[in-house]
Amino acid sequence: MGLQDDGELDIRRLLRVKEAARYLGISPATLYSRIHSGLISYVKTGPGNAAIRLDIHDLDRWIEEHKIEATRKPVRPISD
Repeated sequence: MGLQDDGELDIRRLLRVKEAARYLGISPATLYSRIHSGLISYVKTGPGNAAIRLDIHDLDRWIEEHKIEATRKPVRPISD
């Protein structure tokens, strides 16, 4: 993920671990731990299936499954 030379956002469905960690806001080490614990799905690619890639759809689903919804309404309106 990142900006291409023409300024367009480079979006791929399969992300490298470092990219996926940045997307989730966690360290690559934490992401590897969650992968090896079976908490986040991954895809093996490359020669001998040695490379790990993460499907952005799975990452989005993981985010939604771990989201904690607000349970209270603000006492006063929050302004931007």
